[in-house]
Amino acid sequence: MGFRRIVTRPDFMRPPDLPLPFHARSAGHYLLDMDYVRGSSGNEGFVEVLWGIAGAGEMEIAGESLRLGAGDVVWKLCGEPHGYRPLSPDWELRWFTFDGPSADSFVRSYGYPRQLEGAGPCPTELFLELESGLREMSPYSQRRMVSVVAALLALAGRRLGAKGEACRVCDRFVELAQAKYPDKNVNVNTLSELLGLHRSTLSRHFQEVMRMTPGEYLGRLRIQEALALLEGTDLPVSEIAARVGMPNRSHFSRALRKAGGASPVELRSRYRALGGD
Repeated sequence: MGFRRIVTRPDFMRPPDLPLPFHARSAGHYLLDMDYVRGSSGNEGFVEVLWGIAGAGEMEIAGESLRLGAGDVVWKLCGEPHGYRPLSPDWELRWFTFDGPSADSFVRSYGYPRQLEGAGPCPTELFLELESGLREMSPYSQRRMVSVVAALLALAGRRLGAKGEACRVCDRFVELAQAKYPDKNVNVNTLSELLGLHRSTLSRHFQEVMRMTPGEYLGRLRIQEALALLEGTDLPVSEIAARVGMPNRSHFSRALRKAGGASPVELRSRYRALGGD
């Protein structure tokens, strides 16, 4: 049988007066049978983003035919004619729209292709938060929905250009690195062994997803914690170096100077001056 649920803001024909780069306009949840067909003339002045949950359907956007399956995302710009029809029974998807002066430029700024295959499971909780905000429409909820839209777009492109295996390897490496970086004996080789992967395989997967090497990521973790300890504690520099897994004082100082342009002592002095201590 299928169902369709739509939540729109009360003034859906025009954006609210609150000055924001864009405004959430509507959100919906569809479960469509094979008889459903929808088309538009392209007069709608809103961006639309659709996220597949189950089954599959065909999208037509500005004359381009695209497939939306489970875990796929497709988007359209303001004024683009579009339509869709199911390719399988019980095609399920969620979607949201937003409008305003910067709606088009905002979604374009992500640099995404029109179709994001394998974006992952639909983040239902964020869609429900949009629906709740559209019902409330307080100034706070309007501002909050801007961040929810941004979160949805970020999730849509999380796996862009990366295969599923690369994402899984990357997630596990990040988890291990964050847990083990204080140990001075931990490096990319030891983490590769824990993952059961050759270092070159890990590096290939990691760069595919993170656009940096595993070693760069591990080094950045250590520098981040070192900077936090320099600013927030009175610990000696040598102890901070040991706590972040970089006990060699000269190596630690070189790494901090490369990251912050100054020695550990100089960086601490800058932090204290900024904080008025």
